[in-house]
Amino acid sequence: MGVNLFIVTSFVLTFAGLSQCALRFDLGAAASENIWTVANNNGSINIAATVPGGIYSDLKNAGILDTEFYYRFNDHMYRWVGYDTWTFTRQFQVPAEFVGKRQVNLVFEGVDTYGQIHINNEQPVTVGNMFVRYVIPFTPETVNTLTVILPSAIEYAANRSAETFVAPECVAPEFQGECHANQVRKMQASFSWDWGPAFPSAGIWKKVYVEAYDTLLIRDTVYDIQYSDANQQWTVELTVHAELLSREQSSGSGDLQFEIQLDDVLQSATKKVNYQGQQGEIVFTTSLNVPAGSVQTWYPNGIGRGRKLYQATVRYIPDGVAETAVKTDTIAFRTLKVVQDFVDPNDQSKGRHFYFEVNGSPIFMKGSNWIPAHVLPELGSTDQYAENLLRASAEAGFNMLRVWGGGVYESDRFYQLCDELGILVWQDFLFACSMYPVDEPFLGSVRTEIVQTVRRLQHHTSIALWAGNNENEAALIGNWYQTASNFSAYKADYIKLYVDTVKPLVNAEDPTRNYLVSSPSNGIKSEEDGYVSENPYSALYGDIHFYIYLSDGWDPAIYPRTRFASEFGFQSFPSMWALNQDISINDLDLGLNSEIINQRQHHPNGNFELVYQVESRLLPGGQFNWNTRETFEKFTYLTQIYQAMSTKTEAECHRRWRGWYDAPTGEGLTMGSLYWQLNDIWNAPTWAGIQHDGTWKMMHYYAAKMYNPFLVSPYVTPDQRLSVHAINDNLEEFGDAVIKVNVFSWSKLDSIYSLTQPFILTNNSAVEVFSQPLTTILNTAGCESLSRKAGSRIPEDSCFLTVQMLSRDESQVLSENFVLPAKFSSVLGIVNKPQLQVSGVSDSVASLPSSRYVRAFDVVVSTDSVAPFVWLDAADAKGRFSENGFIQASASKTVQYFALVDITPEELQSKLTVTSLTHNWP
Repeated sequence: MGVNLFIVTSFVLTFAGLSQCALRFDLGAAASENIWTVANNNGSINIAATVPGGIYSDLKNAGILDTEFYYRFNDHMYRWVGYDTWTFTRQFQVPAEFVGKRQVNLVFEGVDTYGQIHINNEQPVTVGNMFVRYVIPFTPETVNTLTVILPSAIEYAANRSAETFVAPECVAPEFQGECHANQVRKMQASFSWDWGPAFPSAGIWKKVYVEAYDTLLIRDTVYDIQYSDANQQWTVELTVHAELLSREQSSGSGDLQFEIQLDDVLQSATKKVNYQGQQGEIVFTTSLNVPAGSVQTWYPNGIGRGRKLYQATVRYIPDGVAETAVKTDTIAFRTLKVVQDFVDPNDQSKGRHFYFEVNGSPIFMKGSNWIPAHVLPELGSTDQYAENLLRASAEAGFNMLRVWGGGVYESDRFYQLCDELGILVWQDFLFACSMYPVDEPFLGSVRTEIVQTVRRLQHHTSIALWAGNNENEAALIGNWYQTASNFSAYKADYIKLYVDTVKPLVNAEDPTRNYLVSSPSNGIKSEEDGYVSENPYSALYGDIHFYIYLSDGWDPAIYPRTRFASEFGFQSFPSMWALNQDISINDLDLGLNSEIINQRQHHPNGNFELVYQVESRLLPGGQFNWNTRETFEKFTYLTQIYQAMSTKTEAECHRRWRGWYDAPTGEGLTMGSLYWQLNDIWNAPTWAGIQHDGTWKMMHYYAAKMYNPFLVSPYVTPDQRLSVHAINDNLEEFGDAVIKVNVFSWSKLDSIYSLTQPFILTNNSAVEVFSQPLTTILNTAGCESLSRKAGSRIPEDSCFLTVQMLSRDESQVLSENFVLPAKFSSVLGIVNKPQLQVSGVSDSVASLPSSRYVRAFDVVVSTDSVAPFVWLDAADAKGRFSENGFIQASASKTVQYFALVDITPEELQSKLTVTSLTHNWP
């Protein structure tokens, strides 16, 4: 096995004032630099490696894996990689400045997953948790040899399961994955999920470096920021976790300086500290008082307030030593709590609230669930990819993302961007859809993981909540994995892990935030029930996950009137353009039931459900053959309509129910709507609103409207009234406004009837502002006679409605929505197939949504008749439209296209295609 010697001739020095900080240099390198090598168990493969990286990426770079990871059946063809042992090796020299330091550490921020680290001839260090940082003291030699041996995580998990079995035995067969993910502290989704493939990787997936110091190093900083209304000031309590010398006791004294750069002044304090005869970790505390008027309060995205961040720096300046330990964070000034008071203190059977209160105001949470951006963690954590997804979330009005418990704790940059964008983070700990072991080696690893994670992330303003796991309380009580046969033992293990182990650590490390044992759960009620409620999905407590696939997803009546919806959603296929990136579909492959499409569908009964949904709502009745190229291409588009409309229907229920309370049952008062899921891990039928290449599905375009701070939400009640709610999430009252109802005929362009009603748009509220019998409105518009002419007796068949929320003078459209009274199967004879085209593309004067876009265009869409669900596609152009999936009822409509890369109007127009529902009926 060949070894490449690389002499380190440069390293990082950072300075605070005139004092030199602890030294650090990076041991990572790209494969092209030929510094790291990786070999398999029998030596038949020995190639250059990239660190940070992973074995799949290394094999791809070396040409051993000769096609893209997600191409056709590669998730099966490349599975052999996860069954081998991989050894990563390099040699290095440390600079002379490091040799004389009293403490020299080798630091791995993330190793995936199980194995050993060998440095020189020192005792090897066993690793077994990809979410843990490993700090390894060592004595530098002239030439240092570093070897990381990573056996198969699949086999390691199987061996542990044979010794310490916990349910489930394996994932569902439809997942096409690997078994026993719950036995190893690894990204659970890397063994597969119902929306993603199995790629159980191995590698050094985060930074690795050498650090050196003489006194101490500040590893973590924890902030407790409280506001006193009486004193009109903020108090910032800082806890500093520092690391002393590991191999000898040390003593010292020095100045602990803490400073925050405020709007107009640098606020600082200095405290004398000392320690005597100590070893390992030491904790310092200090504080600052900040006048309220000297800072701006941070608020979440989309409510008309700011979200300024401030730089906070702590330094330890030792007496008599020319070395400073320093750490700088960005913080913000805000208060946050989860309110779970009784809805009716006089009748506690009506349940408890569950909402987030920020700076004293209840805030309705709008957003989605974040899954890993790629099944290979070294690729999913790339900053640019995550930034595009987060900015797309902010542009759609999100103020919360739930980082789901089967993925990874995201990068520091991820949470920093959430701070900047005003996106709060519901952070699951990384346990999902399984029971887990509770033997001491496993729990010991978990303890380290929890402490390190909370300390790393706690200072981020965006962190709103810690949750112990994803769906494990529901799985336990619901007998998902046949736990009923030994329920008491599984319940004891559940409590031992999430209540006895995780909960006290979180409470100790971050007393500023709530900890939920599970999601979904009944919150405080679950705790009162011994941490396992009989019904963790109760609408009267906590949060719920809700999925329903064989009912009418466009019917508001089917959805539970919950306090907080932290998961809900519907599948759709990605666009044909996206599918072709991975599949290179040919005519033989294109059927819905073909081998390649079934390989992409991991959700049990998923394709059957999609067919049912499409045919129940969007087609004129009967069974269709979706196994030709033409029909399958139409089918992918139709699934996106159903997904977007169903998710829109449910999300708008949540927003309306904010202002609704059913006294007899206690239901309502909903304060959160996080749909499943934001992003795609590959191109396949999933619940995502954004495709793997970053382009928006119809779903995400609808999300931008349904989560807009201003929302007009019309729907038809069970007693056939048109009810319209006006919703304003801003903390300021808008004032005089107008609801305008427009009736359109499917058979011709432009409105045939309108009516208006004034109202006061209050702040932070959801109020019904209009209600009239639907048939009265339709008959007044003449819809009954139009239906008779078309052979129907029902006025709903011939017409649809749009509803606008306008400023009082009607010069400003705050929100616009639509109501479809009939299924499309009923309007087949009325809706014409329009002559639809993109009639022009030109530069636009529209302002760009964010600085990431470089150019805006006006795209003019023309039609000669009503076009439902108009869909514009820009092929491989990078960017998005201002809206998409709309109903066009005028001869001409202009939308904007915001380009992420420079492109000319002519180039854009050459890529554009446009279609509508009536073009996609088989």
